Amino acid sequence: MNGTIIAIKNAISLLEKWIENGETLGIPEITKALKTFKNWKSEIANYHQCHFKNAAVEGKNNKIKALQRRSYFLRNRQSYE
Repeated sequence: MNGTIIAIKNAISLLEKWIENGETLGIPEITKALKTFKNWKSEIANYHQCHFKNAAVEGKNNKIKALQRRSYFLRNRQSYE
């Protein structure tokens, strides 16, 4: 558990340094994107504790949307179920 806390603190520290380096560029688009990283800093750091990914959910959503796109031109939905 103590190692996890150290990993999270290290991740936050590295993220803050990365954000600071990006802000020194002075590019408005990058500064705007870095604001999102600042707002989600704790959530980004929590990844190092749980290592959860949403790839499985995204894959299922993609399959559902593909099925919906294929079903747009069906006249009678019940005949294909």
